[in-house]
Amino acid sequence: MSQGSNTTPDAAAGPRVYVNADTPVSEVCAFVQGLHGQVRNAAVAASDSVCRARTLGSLDQQLRSAAVSLEKTTQGEPIAIKVTPGSESGQIYVTFLPQPGPRLGSEAGMDTRLDNALSLQGEQVVPGEGGWPCWGLGAGGLAGLGQNSLSGTLRATRLGQPLCTTCEITASGTNLSRSFGPCQVSQLGAVTFAGPSGRHSVRLETASRELLPDNGSSEAVLTSPLRSTKSSASYNYLHDGRKDCGTGLGEIRKASVEFSGFLGDVELARAEGIWNFSKRLFSGIGSISAACGVAIPLADSVCAVTPWEDRYFLGGALGGPAARFPGFACQGIGPTDDRRTPSEGSWKEHGDAEDGSQHWPVVAPSADVAAREAMLDHVRGDAMASAMATFQWPLPVAPLPIAGGLRLHGIIFGGVGALVRQVQPSIFQDLADEVRASCGAGIGTPLPGGGFLGITWAHPLMAKTGDKQRNLQLWLSL
Repeated sequence: MSQGSNTTPDAAAGPRVYVNADTPVSEVCAFVQGLHGQVRNAAVAASDSVCRARTLGSLDQQLRSAAVSLEKTTQGEPIAIKVTPGSESGQIYVTFLPQPGPRLGSEAGMDTRLDNALSLQGEQVVPGEGGWPCWGLGAGGLAGLGQNSLSGTLRATRLGQPLCTTCEITASGTNLSRSFGPCQVSQLGAVTFAGPSGRHSVRLETASRELLPDNGSSEAVLTSPLRSTKSSASYNYLHDGRKDCGTGLGEIRKASVEFSGFLGDVELARAEGIWNFSKRLFSGIGSISAACGVAIPLADSVCAVTPWEDRYFLGGALGGPAARFPGFACQGIGPTDDRRTPSEGSWKEHGDAEDGSQHWPVVAPSADVAAREAMLDHVRGDAMASAMATFQWPLPVAPLPIAGGLRLHGIIFGGVGALVRQVQPSIFQDLADEVRASCGAGIGTPLPGGGFLGITWAHPLMAKTGDKQRNLQLWLSL
């Protein structure tokens, strides 16, 4: 069936055959292909329901319910539901696909790394045999808010097969304003093989990367690989169990394991996991998240250094659940190194860049604190762990007469996190020694999908020398 038309593209290919609704079904295999963002999440939720059908009658009911729910969730974006016999007797394949034709859309939400991002996607879905889509050819742009990044991607996706294959070419830039360290640019080519639900995937990637430090960067930055070529193979798991895309309630689980060193000059093993859960509590919404990650150089040399792009960071209130740590500046905690003196580079008395430009934080620290911060580079780390809890609730005040009646919410939060320079046998003790903690409150407005935009005041409860502390911050979660 096809959402919105109640017929398949090849419905007229032959006569109708009627079967008993109680005919048993041994297995229903659901596939989600070529869909992105909230549309994909809604299709995955619908596929879970479809897979529970054990008769043709219940399968028909589940498919009709899926079509209705998708039509509400996707706001009219055409989605095809393809039903075909499986490879074994009693087996049925159900595939959720974009309908053939052009598509253009934008979305604010979390990207595949669970970072806050704004995306713009354009795609031409090419029909194949029987009118069903067989290729998705697209281009897209992504603005990462947590890392101040921009990227552009060309993508080709093979649709309608049990294994969904995507080829892509991407060019990106990160920390383009140099607000928190050196700028990073990269170009990559990748092939991704995704399983039926899209939750499991294997990715083969080759990337050329360049680190662009300024003239006052510390030795720790300059001794990082400034240019690197990385070839890697990774396994990725993403489960988005949010049933209601409007409120964002539910669970998100993400995990990945990556190995590089087959080609190129980067030899590395990297693993990370992120978990987030939200539910209604009293009249508000409570949320808890946790994240951890490690990067281990595999080179034989004892002086092997993890490339800057593969390290972890913490701090700020604009990033995703893995990096967010209010009370500290973005990427403002963890290992540091002294920037070079005025006689050696571009550092000046007031922290200006060599071209005379200034980088203004959300709230400027005092002059002596700013001078100390200007003399340090935060150089990220090879291991990270963090956890945060939040609670937001509607305030008993009238909606503001803007944007159709803006409803104000309060938010309280608390978090802990740690970042260490290298992974050693004493990793757990090292993380315990580097723990930071903060708590705070704020006011703002909820965003679609369970996000929040507001002004917060955070107080670091535990901090280390060299940390960039920030009390008043803009909070944005999507």
